[in-house]
Amino acid sequence: IDLSLHSIQHTSRLKNLNSAHYSSSQRNLRDVNERKASLAIKDFKEKEAAVLKSVMQKLVSTGERQNLREFLKERLIEAGWEEEMQEYCRALLANKSLEHLDVPTFVKEIAPQSRAAVPDRIRVEIKNRVTRFLNLGGN
Repeated sequence: IDLSLHSIQHTSRLKNLNSAHYSSSQRNLRDVNERKASLAIKDFKEKEAAVLKSVMQKLVSTGERQNLREFLKERLIEAGWEEEMQEYCRALLANKSLEHLDVPTFVKEIAPQSRAAVPDRIRVEIKNRVTRFLNLGGN
């Protein structure tokens, strides 16, 4: 009886060691995969930033950025975005103490709403103009 109890305990310890080792291997593999994914994301973001910087330089150097800004302003006014944002800001200010008004904080607060209020059709028009500009070689 002692021998079989000892054998059962020993087998149980081996199973625990194997499962602990397996879990450790899984954790190590997961950690390696997470690091690889993190590096891939970082690499992608760096490349994306470089492309965006290059596109922006081309837009600025050709004057197209200013044309896009003017186009966007006209389209937003036509769509009533400017009036909508003025009303939104008035409503926000009505609920705030003007003594403690911090302009950078206020701008941060309204930025998400101002972006969300841009009609999709205007976003598409801007995207199409930028795409056309890039397809023409940035000229």
